[in-house]
Amino acid sequence: MNKRKILAQQRRILLAQSAVQRELLANQVHALMRPLSWVDKGLTLIQHVKKPAMLAGFIFSLFTLKSQGLPPLISKSFMVWQTARRILPTLREMVARFRV
Repeated sequence: MNKRKILAQQRRILLAQSAVQRELLANQVHALMRPLSWVDKGLTLIQHVKKPAMLAGFIFSLFTLKSQGLPPLISKSFMVWQTARRILPTLREMVARFRV
């Protein structure tokens, strides 16, 4: 067989394989779009929140409330609030130094 024909045959095989791989990749990306859209929405929300510590405390309290009930939630929330009050000024100061 002619070398040119062999190369043409190999090219057709490679093109068919790449078409199959592209289709598989498209299906996998499509399956990931929905979960990634939730992540994207969450990141957008975090960027627009003026007090991210309050949002973190709220999310933490939701998870705690669901698993343990209200009394432990109140004590843990109070502890988180006190800790945040102590730490946030220091964090703001550190961020301000890095921005300059």
